[in-house]
Amino acid sequence: MKSSENEKAEQAKRVLFIYKKFLSGNNFTVNDLINILKDEGFINTSERSIQRDISIIRKMDESLQFDHEGHAKKWSLSGFAKLSTTNLKLKEEELLSFYMLKGYLKNFKGTVIEDDIKAITKKLEELAPGEGIHDELLITEENFGQYDYSSHPNILIDLIKYANEKTWIKFDYLRYKDDRIKNYTVFPHGIFHYSGIFYLIAYYPIKKILRNYAIQKISNLEESYEPHNRIPKFDEEDFEKHNFGAHYGDPVDIELRIPPEAAKFYEHRIWHISQKLRTQKDGSLKLTMTVPIVSELVEWILSANHKIEIISPQRLKDAVNEALKTNT
Repeated sequence: MKSSENEKAEQAKRVLFIYKKFLSGNNFTVNDLINILKDEGFINTSERSIQRDISIIRKMDESLQFDHEGHAKKWSLSGFAKLSTTNLKLKEEELLSFYMLKGYLKNFKGTVIEDDIKAITKKLEELAPGEGIHDELLITEENFGQYDYSSHPNILIDLIKYANEKTWIKFDYLRYKDDRIKNYTVFPHGIFHYSGIFYLIAYYPIKKILRNYAIQKISNLEESYEPHNRIPKFDEEDFEKHNFGAHYGDPVDIELRIPPEAAKFYEHRIWHISQKLRTQKDGSLKLTMTVPIVSELVEWILSANHKIEIISPQRLKDAVNEALKTNT
């Protein structure tokens, strides 16, 4: 039941995302959409799934038409039709998806896109009015401790603008560990959201590395002219390999053991793109990953409450032991 609900929620988010792409006035083949969705981190991007999504959108908006481009169909909205109840025909299961999406969108309250979310939610009210299902019963994803960005209204927009314009920037950055402010000149590659916080991904030329910067710690942001610094190419796959959670570093091979009594919890979860899980004869799991040994990894292991045994490397064992001493 839970899996089915998650699939419907995923489909609803995917359909809304695709429809928004069409509303921008562009046209796409199915393969175009698959590549875009993969870049955005959607899980199910099979050709068959996207064809079903297009079929749902066509039922909602009959202005979605296609032209042939070779053997492929190039889809676009005729006349940039707007979403309205007059041309929407939804099945019961599709309505359920929109109810679930309505609940999910609540997680973006307080962010820079709150006004956009309100507009989308208003449209969803037309599609899935509140009669019969109470808001408090909607399936939501709570992000406890999510940062309130209402006091940083322009930072997110400016960072996105600089990243799109491929412009070097400089800013002051508050370091919590020593309460000091340091000035950085970096090249922005984009923004990602993790565990309630937005982060800037940027190239730091002094150390010639990528770094993540928590946006709420940034102040005095402005454009910078750096004629001697080359514009670095961003490799998303390489970035993911060097990241664990929101922290970036040099990856190393690690091996962990999950005892049999905890195996059910871990066996179908994805912690990192490099992970490999193997069930052992005693029912335990062998989990291997190539990840950086950063505080996020140490905290994740500690949060397992001794259900994760570190096999290697020794450096990771030392980092966890040091964290235990600090916390006691």
